[in-house]
Amino acid sequence: MKLGSEQGFTFVEVVTSLLILSIVAGAALPMVVELRTQQQKQDERFEAMHHLQARLEQTQRAMVRVPEQGMEEKESKWTKGVTYQVIWRKTRYDRFLYKAEVKVTWKGRQGEKQTVSRSALQYAPVESGVSLILK
Repeated sequence: MKLGSEQGFTFVEVVTSLLILSIVAGAALPMVVELRTQQQKQDERFEAMHHLQARLEQTQRAMVRVPEQGMEEKESKWTKGVTYQVIWRKTRYDRFLYKAEVKVTWKGRQGEKQTVSRSALQYAPVESGVSLILK
């Protein structure tokens, strides 16, 4: 900046500040893109866990009769183009013990296949009484 009656920035100062700003923006852009990709993956996993938990709870309820095993496909509510495949199986593990297994698979927006699964044991000495032991 010049002292005296003239005020303002010189051309060199403006070009230098724009150069520094563009270098900082160029370094930050890949980080923003990576953060967005990670957030999309977390959103997909969260929705898959929601489907898994809902199916596991439905399979575990004593009053609700579900098929011993099955498969269904669910379209994503939040992520366009993602379909979740929910597979479940309920088997007798012991005399009064039942095992419920649920697995959710999907192909993410990035193209990679992902899977989450859970299993739970259900103690049912009588038809109406139920308690859970999560595994």
